[in-house]
Amino acid sequence: MKSPLVRSVPFDPAHHSAVGFDCGNAALNTWLTLHAHRARQMGTAHTFVLADASTVLAYYSLTATSVSAADAPRSLAHGSPQTIPAWLIARLAVDRHVQGRGIGVATLIDAFGRLTIASLNGPAARLVVVDAIDHGAHKFYEKNGFRSVPESNRLFMKMSTTRQIATQG
Repeated sequence: MKSPLVRSVPFDPAHHSAVGFDCGNAALNTWLTLHAHRARQMGTAHTFVLADASTVLAYYSLTATSVSAADAPRSLAHGSPQTIPAWLIARLAVDRHVQGRGIGVATLIDAFGRLTIASLNGPAARLVVVDAIDHGAHKFYEKNGFRSVPESNRLFMKMSTTRQIATQG
């Protein structure tokens, strides 16, 4: 999984313009403009943006979560406690104007880098989890190494795999 070198910064509505952001999904657009900053203030999610000057090109949000071992793929949950600590990539979106240029993969790798640093310097997690918002997102995550669970929009990756990808990025 190679991508252009990308560095995100924490979303700051005073500095980043998200008003014109359009990834093609109204829920993801609205979340960035109306809820991302408040979620950071409340400590429920941290949103990071890839921006050209002050215009948001892509974003992702991260939060801690846990997963029941029974709900994870057996090969990933093997040897884990009943409740597995995990990171959730709660949202990831790329503006339509830059879709198809590798920004989605670059954004995902950037998220892996942040999760790697967080896991090394703070709470540990065994898995990274995503909940694909639609079929296209599901295919994107599978293509980039996540493992799906039948009959679910939830996908998983071992934290050790995200560390490898982040360092090879």
